[in-house]
Amino acid sequence: MQLVGPGSETISGSAVEPKVEWTDGPSISVTYEFQRNDGQRWDDTNNGDFPVVLLSKQVSNRAGDFIPPTTLGTLRMHIPRSSRVNTTGARTAA
Repeated sequence: MQLVGPGSETISGSAVEPKVEWTDGPSISVTYEFQRNDGQRWDDTNNGDFPVVLLSKQVSNRAGDFIPPTTLGTLRMHIPRSSRVNTTGARTAA
C-alpha cells in the first residue's frame, strides 16, 4: 500500500500488527500506517490529496491470484495549523 503525495512523493505503508491470517470469509480488513519519509510528524504543510495505491503482488487469495495494482481511493489530508499559548494566555499561531 502506498500514498502518493503532492509533488508525487511516495509514502509506503505497513500493515499494523497483528498481521492478518487467512480466513474463509468474503473479506478481511487490514489497518495500515504511514510514516513520513523524513521522520517528521504530519502537520499542516502536508495538507492535500493523497491517492491510496495498491501495489503489484501485495494482496492475493489462497489460490495465489493477486489483485492487480490499482488506485483504491484518495485520502484528503487536512491538518489544522497548530497554535500555542504564550505566557499571558493569548493564543498565537505556531
